Amino acid sequence: NELRLAAREGGEGSAAAAFARQEADALREDNARLMDILYTAEYAAERRAEGEGGDIHNGVAAAEVERLRAQLASANEGRAAVEADFHALMDSVQGLKEQQQMVAGAGGGGGGDAELEQRMSELMRENSALRSNLSGTEEACEGMQRELSRIQMEYNDLAQTLSGTPYDGEEEE
Repeated sequence: NELRLAAREGGEGSAAAAFARQEADALREDNARLMDILYTAEYAAERRAEGEGGDIHNGVAAAEVERLRAQLASANEGRAAVEADFHALMDSVQGLKEQQQMVAGAGGGGGGDAELEQRMSELMRENSALRSNLSGTEEACEGMQRELSRIQMEYNDLAQTLSGTPYDGEEEE
């Protein structure tokens, strides 16, 4: 969380990244130190149990071992949180770099406007051609509809002639 605040306030991703690296290194050192203490305490507890056989010393050593384990777990959680913040910060910095490159590329050379104008012109020509094709297709469909109606009328006239009854437009049941 401190890393995110530092990145927002400072605006400098590299300073926040350096802080995150230092914090992660410090947590790794604390982790290593606590691991050494834990192993030493466990070793001492085993020796006391072997040599003295007393329940009082074993209880004190076990409590110390549990306390050290809790410290180690807390240090590991802190390290994981710092690493997650660091990765989030680096992703954010990368996103900002990509965004800056896109902005610089779009507005930088002025050539982008000419390309956009050319593409717009091409799309307008394509749109015009498609409208023309659509218009031709609609005319062809209307012609086919007229031809179909004519054929249907001829068929009905032929059917009336063959049956000897006049066709009134309604089907018989």
